[in-house]
Amino acid sequence: MKKQIKKLRRLIEKKMPYHFHNILLNLFFFIFVTMIISVIILNFIKVEPIAFDENNTFKYTYIEVDQVQKLDNQYYVADDGTYIYLYYSEEPLSSTTKLTGVPRLVNEDTLEKLIPTFQKYYPNLKVSDINEMIKYTGNYYFDHSVAPLLYDMQIVIVFSCLPLLCWFILLCIKLYYRKTYLYSLKNIILNKELSQFNQEFKSPEIIYDSIDVAVLSNYLVFNHPSPYVIDFYDIIWMYTEKKKFFFLFDQDITLVIYDRNFKKTRVLIATSFSSRNKKQIKELMSLMLHISPRTLLGYSQENKRIVNQLKKDKDAL
Repeated sequence: MKKQIKKLRRLIEKKMPYHFHNILLNLFFFIFVTMIISVIILNFIKVEPIAFDENNTFKYTYIEVDQVQKLDNQYYVADDGTYIYLYYSEEPLSSTTKLTGVPRLVNEDTLEKLIPTFQKYYPNLKVSDINEMIKYTGNYYFDHSVAPLLYDMQIVIVFSCLPLLCWFILLCIKLYYRKTYLYSLKNIILNKELSQFNQEFKSPEIIYDSIDVAVLSNYLVFNHPSPYVIDFYDIIWMYTEKKKFFFLFDQDITLVIYDRNFKKTRVLIATSFSSRNKKQIKELMSLMLHISPRTLLGYSQENKRIVNQLKKDKDAL
């Protein structure tokens, strides 16, 4: 039965507007995957470094230096006679005159560890804390171990979070939708096979597009707020409820159905601000009067009494 239910859900979602929800879900996921692939491609693109200056802070640059001194296993200090630079490389230096890398903000903890060695190479410079060292090395160090297009990759990753977030929100809505309204599909056609319904659903007799209702030869199909299908024979009572806006005027119209198990289900919620909605609901109720004369239509104390009596009679059996 589960496979049949899933098949029916897909059929309803394809036929009704919830298909658009799935299109958006797939679209945002496709955009996210495309951006992740772009990040991977950027990681392998080779670019030529440009000369470093203050305007090229986030680009793949090079510096030409006179000497390079090793501060620890991976950090170096280099100078060109005018400026002193911090340099980071996980591999042995291939050149001691031209260093390439991406400028990155230096970590204060790292600077603090490098101060003693730095003072050893530059005894004439007074360096006792981080602020004094920054005066000579600046706020950046050159990282040779990262991808040349690191910041471009980071920008793509940040922007890829937006479609991922949209996809996640839509997915949560879909999962909540399925969990909340699964009962509507478990009991859609009471003790019947779905083959007849599937055949009829391919060619509906009438479609009320404004309220998302399809009338088949033997079934009613609803899709707002959830997919719901019921055989005409299974409908005991059908009526509308109206929700007031600030107790002044009608806001929503809700269609309620009692099936032959006396289970109450709100199968349709439509705004009453639309005259088209009101017209189609009225047409549907009039149509039910002809195609299912045995169904109680409209809310009244008499109809309520009849339904309660039928339920008592059933429970007594």
